[in-house]
Amino acid sequence: MKINRPRKYLVTILLTALTACVWTPARAQTNGAPQTFFTTVTGYFGGFNTNLASTFAADRVNIWAGAGTVNNQNLAASFGVEYQLGYNFSLESVTRNATVAGVIVSEQGGLGYNLTYIDTRLTGYIDGGRRWDTSQTFVCPGLRIKKALTENTYAGVGIELPIYLNRYQGASSGAPSPTLSIFTGFKF
Repeated sequence: MKINRPRKYLVTILLTALTACVWTPARAQTNGAPQTFFTTVTGYFGGFNTNLASTFAADRVNIWAGAGTVNNQNLAASFGVEYQLGYNFSLESVTRNATVAGVIVSEQGGLGYNLTYIDTRLTGYIDGGRRWDTSQTFVCPGLRIKKALTENTYAGVGIELPIYLNRYQGASSGAPSPTLSIFTGFKF
């Protein structure tokens, strides 16, 4: 009996291994591209949730908060308010502060045009404003994408290109840098 016991275990182990090899579905190995911020954002905004189709259908006022960067450096925290006028047009105001109490970096406001598809809204806008820390006025065309999270909340990204109408002392010439932003907000 002592001789059969090791064989019994060996046969059990071999049968288990054979069963695992035969009846386990094969998995393909992929060498996909590494996940980047851009692929994550396009994946997020590329899918649509029809259960949230009414998020932007009946909104009147949107309020959001987020952060903006220029050349991968934190520019400021932002706070935005958007009022829907009708016929896809909206008025907006965006205030950026230096995240220090009472230090406003810039204030801008303007007109936007909105396109809504299921749970996603694309807003093209032109704002005018003033940058208080450098005493510059600017015109700012931009795009903003909002994606519904729930019936009343959303997250989004934006890009804008401020075109400064005057230079501050000591500024070097060159092309303006785009401002990238990420935000979250709610509508009512």
